[in-house]
Amino acid sequence: MNSNALRTTADCIARADAIRATADDLAAAGNDWAVVCYFYAAYHTARAAILADPLFTSIAACTAKHPQLQMSDQTVTMHKARVVPGKTRAFGVNDLVDLLYPSIAMEYLELHSWSVNVRYLEGLEAGSSIDQAAQFYGRLRAAYDAGTLVA
Repeated sequence: MNSNALRTTADCIARADAIRATADDLAAAGNDWAVVCYFYAAYHTARAAILADPLFTSIAACTAKHPQLQMSDQTVTMHKARVVPGKTRAFGVNDLVDLLYPSIAMEYLELHSWSVNVRYLEGLEAGSSIDQAAQFYGRLRAAYDAGTLVA
């Protein structure tokens, strides 16, 4: 799924900053929904990196990275690709982060998992914390700000 929403890096980063402020407020209150906000701040930061990544200026560069990666995958908005038998595999943001940015993939994917636990299950599980979620987002954002999120 692609969307016309937040099509620029500036829009994505502005959204990430707004969501992070909410995350910080929730974290200060000890509310585990802060983790959901830290994930969505990470999601918009990752989308900014993907939108700015020069990899997506060449189909040859895309297919060299992965045989099924297309230039149009740069604007994907879904979290995880849906695999449909008989069709070319699509990518989601989670898949792109894992493929393109291994230096922060663990943090990003953990934030997604923790966010799912908070939203749909019983909240944070053992071994995860609001403080750790904030640290994970901080690492991802620092990598983005340093310009190291480039495939």
